[in-house]
Amino acid sequence: MSDFGKSEYERARADGSPPVVRLRPTTDELSTKFKANRAIELLETNNEVQIVVVMRGREKAHSKQAHAVLEKLLSLVVPAHARLISNPESDGARISCTIASVAHSGPGDAVDR
Repeated sequence: MSDFGKSEYERARADGSPPVVRLRPTTDELSTKFKANRAIELLETNNEVQIVVVMRGREKAHSKQAHAVLEKLLSLVVPAHARLISNPESDGARISCTIASVAHSGPGDAVDR
């Protein structure tokens, strides 16, 4: 019996796409800190990590809350462990940005927030 999640993860890694940390607009502070720690762990083994806030249903009407959750996570990760590679972009029901490890990124890679 094979593990579908494991095979999906390996397929995504083979594509060269960065690992993704997913959040929801209703993510509380403790879970946001947990996700920030997970992003830091992923930055230690990978060059980049993509941060995505996914909105569903009525959450789409409250995109400010989604931006606030993303900014909270970025404030925990970006100053000490990572640089912001792409500014947060809205794509329908998703808000995403990419961060890179400070150790792996060059001086001209960062984007001003």
